[in-house]
Amino acid sequence: MRPDKFSRGSAAAAPDAPWSNIIALPGPSTFDGYLFVDNARFLSMLAIVMRHTELFEFDSSSLSVAETCLIQVRSFGVLVFFVTSGFLMANWLRRPAATSEAYWKTRLDQVSLPWLCWLGIFLVIHLGKLGARGKLSWETLPNLILNDIFYESYWFVPVLLFSLALLLPLRAWWNSWKLGLVFAAATLVYALNQYLRWFPTSHTVALFGYLFYVWLGLQLHA
Repeated sequence: MRPDKFSRGSAAAAPDAPWSNIIALPGPSTFDGYLFVDNARFLSMLAIVMRHTELFEFDSSSLSVAETCLIQVRSFGVLVFFVTSGFLMANWLRRPAATSEAYWKTRLDQVSLPWLCWLGIFLVIHLGKLGARGKLSWETLPNLILNDIFYESYWFVPVLLFSLALLLPLRAWWNSWKLGLVFAAATLVYALNQYLRWFPTSHTVALFGYLFYVWLGLQLHA
Protein backbone atom coordinates (compact mmCIF):
# COMPACT_ATOMS: atom_id res chain seq x y z
CA MET A 1 0.00 0.00 0.00
CA ARG A 2 1.43 3.33 -1.02
CA PRO A 3 0.93 6.44 1.13
CA ASP A 4 -1.62 9.09 0.24
CA LYS A 5 -0.40 12.10 -1.67
CA PHE A 6 -1.60 15.64 -1.19
CA SER A 7 -2.47 17.85 -4.11
CA ARG A 8 -0.74 21.22 -4.13
CA GLY A 9 -2.37 22.63 -7.21
CA SER A 10 -5.71 24.29 -7.77
CA ALA A 11 -6.82 21.75 -10.36
CA ALA A 12 -8.65 18.67 -9.13
CA ALA A 13 -6.85 15.36 -9.13
CA ALA A 14 -7.77 12.66 -11.64
CA PRO A 15 -11.13 11.05 -10.80
CA ASP A 16 -9.59 7.62 -10.51
CA ALA A 17 -6.86 8.73 -8.13
CA PRO A 18 -7.34 7.29 -4.60
CA TRP A 19 -6.42 10.63 -3.05
CA SER A 20 -8.73 12.78 -5.19
CA ASN A 21 -10.93 13.65 -2.21
CA ILE A 22 -8.04 14.98 -0.15
CA ILE A 23 -8.28 18.71 0.52
CA ALA A 24 -5.71 20.58 -1.53
CA LEU A 25 -2.89 22.21 0.40
CA PRO A 26 -1.14 25.44 -0.61
CA GLY A 27 2.20 25.08 -2.30
CA PRO A 28 5.48 26.50 -1.04
CA SER A 29 4.95 29.70 -3.04
CA THR A 30 1.72 30.53 -1.20
CA PHE A 31 2.53 29.30 2.30
CA ASP A 32 3.54 32.18 4.53
CA GLY A 33 4.17 30.28 7.76
CA TYR A 34 7.66 30.13 9.23
CA LEU A 35 8.09 27.69 12.08
CA PHE A 36 11.43 29.18 13.09
CA VAL A 37 9.79 32.60 13.43
CA ASP A 38 7.18 31.14 15.77
CA ASN A 39 9.98 29.50 17.75
CA ALA A 40 11.85 32.81 17.90
CA ARG A 41 8.70 34.55 19.12
CA PHE A 42 8.22 31.95 21.84
CA LEU A 43 11.82 32.30 23.02
CA SER A 44 11.50 36.07 22.87
CA MET A 45 8.39 36.06 25.09
CA LEU A 46 10.02 33.59 27.47
CA ALA A 47 13.14 35.77 27.73
CA ILE A 48 11.05 38.90 28.35
CA VAL A 49 9.12 37.20 31.15
CA MET A 50 12.35 35.90 32.68
CA ARG A 51 13.90 39.36 32.41
CA HIS A 52 11.17 40.80 34.60
CA THR A 53 11.05 38.05 37.20
CA GLU A 54 14.55 38.78 38.55
CA LEU A 55 15.03 35.17 39.59
CA PHE A 56 18.62 35.61 40.70
CA GLU A 57 18.99 39.28 41.57
CA PHE A 58 18.65 40.02 45.25
CA ASP A 59 20.38 42.80 47.15
CA SER A 60 22.11 40.41 49.50
CA SER A 61 23.08 37.77 46.93
CA SER A 62 26.25 37.35 44.91
CA LEU A 63 25.80 36.10 41.35
CA SER A 64 27.80 33.27 39.86
CA VAL A 65 29.18 33.45 36.33
CA ALA A 66 26.42 31.10 35.10
CA GLU A 67 23.69 33.26 36.67
CA THR A 68 25.21 36.43 35.22
CA CYS A 69 25.29 34.87 31.74
CA LEU A 70 21.67 33.77 32.08
CA ILE A 71 20.61 37.29 33.03
CA GLN A 72 22.34 38.67 29.93
CA VAL A 73 20.67 36.08 27.70
CA ARG A 74 17.27 37.19 29.01
CA SER A 75 17.97 40.71 27.77
CA PHE A 76 17.88 39.65 24.12
CA GLY A 77 14.15 38.89 24.15
CA VAL A 78 13.03 42.36 23.03
CA LEU A 79 15.74 42.48 20.35
CA VAL A 80 14.51 39.20 18.87
CA PHE A 81 11.00 40.69 18.84
CA PHE A 82 12.18 43.57 16.64
CA VAL A 83 14.19 41.27 14.34
CA THR A 84 11.19 39.01 13.72
CA SER A 85 9.00 42.08 13.14
CA GLY A 86 11.35 43.21 10.37
CA PHE A 87 11.46 39.73 8.86
CA LEU A 88 7.67 39.42 8.77
CA MET A 89 7.28 42.93 7.36
CA ALA A 90 9.54 42.03 4.44
CA ASN A 91 7.61 38.80 3.94
CA TRP A 92 4.24 40.59 3.96
CA LEU A 93 5.38 43.19 1.43
CA ARG A 94 6.49 40.48 -1.01
CA ARG A 95 2.87 39.52 -1.58
CA PRO A 96 1.41 40.41 -4.98
CA ALA A 97 0.20 44.01 -5.12
CA ALA A 98 1.25 44.61 -1.49
CA THR A 99 1.89 48.24 -0.62
CA SER A 100 3.50 50.02 2.30
CA GLU A 101 0.22 51.81 2.97
CA ALA A 102 -1.69 48.52 3.20
CA TYR A 103 0.91 47.05 5.53
CA TRP A 104 0.79 50.11 7.78
CA LYS A 105 -3.00 49.77 7.96
CA THR A 106 -2.68 46.15 9.11
CA ARG A 107 -0.24 47.19 11.84
CA LEU A 108 -2.65 49.82 13.08
CA ASP A 109 -5.51 47.31 13.10
CA GLN A 110 -3.65 44.28 14.47
CA VAL A 111 -1.12 45.94 16.79
CA SER A 112 -2.37 49.39 17.78
CA LEU A 113 -5.96 48.43 18.62
CA PRO A 114 -5.05 45.45 20.87
CA TRP A 115 -2.38 47.60 22.51
CA LEU A 116 -4.92 50.35 23.22
CA CYS A 117 -7.31 47.75 24.65
CA TRP A 118 -4.77 46.26 27.06
CA LEU A 119 -3.44 49.72 27.89
CA GLY A 120 -6.94 50.77 28.91
CA ILE A 121 -7.25 47.71 31.18
CA PHE A 122 -3.83 48.39 32.68
CA LEU A 123 -4.72 52.05 33.34
CA VAL A 124 -8.02 51.12 35.00
CA ILE A 125 -6.27 48.65 37.31
CA HIS A 126 -3.34 50.94 38.12
CA LEU A 127 -5.38 54.09 38.68
CA GLY A 128 -7.99 52.11 40.61
CA LYS A 129 -5.34 50.78 43.00
CA LEU A 130 -3.90 54.25 43.54
CA GLY A 131 -7.37 55.70 44.09
CA ALA A 132 -8.23 53.02 46.64
CA ARG A 133 -5.05 53.90 48.56
CA GLY A 134 -5.78 57.62 48.43
CA LYS A 135 -2.67 58.31 46.35
CA LEU A 136 -4.37 59.57 43.20
CA SER A 137 -4.79 63.29 42.46
CA TRP A 138 -5.67 65.37 39.42
CA GLU A 139 -2.25 66.99 39.49
CA THR A 140 -0.38 63.70 39.13
CA LEU A 141 -2.86 62.03 36.77
CA PRO A 142 -1.32 63.22 33.44
CA ASN A 143 2.18 62.10 34.42
CA LEU A 144 0.86 58.75 35.64
CA ILE A 145 -0.90 58.10 32.33
CA LEU A 146 2.16 59.11 30.29
CA ASN A 147 4.34 56.90 32.47
CA ASP A 148 2.03 53.91 31.98
CA ILE A 149 1.95 54.41 28.21
CA PHE A 150 5.63 54.95 27.53
CA TYR A 151 7.43 53.26 30.40
CA GLU A 152 5.29 50.57 32.00
CA SER A 153 2.60 49.13 29.73
CA TYR A 154 4.01 47.50 26.61
CA TRP A 155 6.41 50.36 25.92
CA PHE A 156 7.85 48.50 22.93
CA VAL A 157 4.63 48.89 20.90
CA PRO A 158 4.99 52.69 20.42
CA VAL A 159 8.69 52.12 19.68
CA LEU A 160 7.84 49.47 17.09
CA LEU A 161 5.24 51.67 15.42
CA PHE A 162 7.75 54.52 15.33
CA SER A 163 10.34 52.23 13.73
CA LEU A 164 7.89 51.02 11.09
CA ALA A 165 6.70 54.54 10.32
CA LEU A 166 10.31 55.58 9.72
CA LEU A 167 11.35 52.50 7.74
CA LEU A 168 8.40 52.17 5.39
CA PRO A 169 9.15 55.40 3.47
CA LEU A 170 12.76 54.17 3.14
CA ARG A 171 11.72 50.90 1.48
CA ALA A 172 13.79 51.62 -1.65
CA TRP A 173 16.97 51.68 0.49
CA TRP A 174 16.30 48.66 2.71
CA ASN A 175 19.08 46.66 1.08
CA SER A 176 21.62 49.45 1.49
CA TRP A 177 24.41 48.63 3.92
CA LYS A 178 24.94 52.36 4.39
CA LEU A 179 21.46 52.61 5.89
CA GLY A 180 22.27 49.65 8.13
CA LEU A 181 25.47 51.32 9.30
CA VAL A 182 23.54 54.48 10.19
CA PHE A 183 21.09 52.46 12.27
CA ALA A 184 23.94 50.47 13.85
CA ALA A 185 25.66 53.74 14.81
CA ALA A 186 22.46 54.95 16.49
CA THR A 187 22.20 51.68 18.41
CA LEU A 188 25.83 51.99 19.48
CA VAL A 189 25.17 55.47 20.87
CA TYR A 190 22.31 54.13 23.00
CA ALA A 191 24.43 51.16 24.12
CA LEU A 192 27.29 53.41 25.24
CA ASN A 193 24.80 55.69 26.95
CA GLN A 194 23.89 52.82 29.29
CA TYR A 195 27.34 53.27 30.84
CA LEU A 196 28.21 56.93 30.12
CA ARG A 197 24.78 58.46 30.90
CA TRP A 198 24.82 61.23 28.32
CA PHE A 199 21.00 61.38 28.38
CA PRO A 200 18.12 59.44 30.05
CA THR A 201 18.41 55.69 29.59
CA SER A 202 14.73 54.78 29.37
CA HIS A 203 13.64 52.27 26.71
CA THR A 204 11.27 54.75 25.11
CA VAL A 205 13.96 57.42 24.85
CA ALA A 206 15.86 55.00 22.62
CA LEU A 207 13.40 55.44 19.75
CA PHE A 208 16.16 55.18 17.14
CA GLY A 209 17.97 52.42 19.01
CA TYR A 210 15.81 49.58 17.68
CA LEU A 211 15.83 50.52 13.99
CA PHE A 212 18.93 48.41 13.39
CA TYR A 213 17.23 45.25 14.64
CA VAL A 214 14.19 45.78 12.41
CA TRP A 215 16.58 46.42 9.49
CA LEU A 216 18.46 43.23 10.40
CA GLY A 217 15.21 41.29 10.14
CA LEU A 218 14.67 42.74 6.67
CA GLN A 219 18.11 41.51 5.62
CA LEU A 220 17.47 38.03 6.99
CA HIS A 221 14.44 37.75 4.73
CA ALA A 222 16.30 38.96 1.62
